[in-house]
Amino acid sequence: MTIKELILKNECQELVFKGKCHDCGQETEVVTSLENNEVIMEGGAVYSVDQPCSRPDGIYVKCLDCYHKQPALSKFRKTEIYSRVVGYLRPVEQWNKGKQAEWGKRVKYDEKKAIKAAEGK
Repeated sequence: MTIKELILKNECQELVFKGKCHDCGQETEVVTSLENNEVIMEGGAVYSVDQPCSRPDGIYVKCLDCYHKQPALSKFRKTEIYSRVVGYLRPVEQWNKGKQAEWGKRVKYDEKKAIKAAEGK
């Protein structure tokens, strides 16, 4: 859920996010509000992450100093990808270069594309 959706869902003028800065660990308070249908943030930045991560709510804050140094959210733990090889699971990163190249060339199944192809579209 985006910050804008959170503000609209809670039917409030502003939302305050408090926590430790994702980069430096300093206590941070970020005030978010809507002005002319745009999200305004004061005191830092708020990030809503949809992918599985270390925070269960998926919301991170950055203090203003860290945001100015590096606006993008980084420093996440690398995701390990496992696949079955000869009957057991292994991390793809541990495969030899040839198998890793094959992994990169695999095409993911897309049901919608398969249905269109079957219908001749």
